[in-house]
Amino acid sequence: MVGQGRVYHLDGWAGDLAAHIDISDPGFYGHLVRLRTGFRQVAIAIMAAKVPSDVSGTSDTHDHSVAKEVPDHYLKEIAQAIRTQSPRRLLIETYGSCPDGFMGALSKIGPVAQPKQFYTRLHDLFADPDKRQTANVARQLRRLDAAKLEILEALDPLFRVPQFAEQVAIVQEAHDLAEALSIIRQSCSRATDEALDASIRHHKGSVPQ
Repeated sequence: MVGQGRVYHLDGWAGDLAAHIDISDPGFYGHLVRLRTGFRQVAIAIMAAKVPSDVSGTSDTHDHSVAKEVPDHYLKEIAQAIRTQSPRRLLIETYGSCPDGFMGALSKIGPVAQPKQFYTRLHDLFADPDKRQTANVARQLRRLDAAKLEILEALDPLFRVPQFAEQVAIVQEAHDLAEALSIIRQSCSRATDEALDASIRHHKGSVPQ
């Protein structure tokens, strides 16, 4: 996988796993942290899927047990695939497909590794036709991470528009919006879905407003 960029050292499960892989394939950790952000997140997504939580420990902390539980030759295969294969081919071979928007979403995450299960959830978002609306909003966001994905999934469908999704900072705000929407529907006979949708899409203020 080509594409060298600024060095960002990895923490948590991804840093531990990359360090363990480096024992089997010396130089892998240095290769990984020098990849451009989008390529690095592809590599992290591959590691998350290839060494699942039930093998290597919890998804958001550390993988100290991985060296004992995963054969060296398997770790080396992962390293060599990341070193030599194109990002798209890696994703297809690992996840079974590379749906439209998946690679673009990975490039929006930044240098920090997300919890392991996030990468499968992200793939499923773009692969599942029933999640098309949420996927379309995700494509338009400037940044995307585990917290933002949780917010998108918690938002009422009427609020799943980019200007709201960008502003909502925590999941509780998404729940508060859903509650407010419920109150408006109950108290105003003119608050049809069509009217609410038009109001939301033309709203220029903040989330509280």
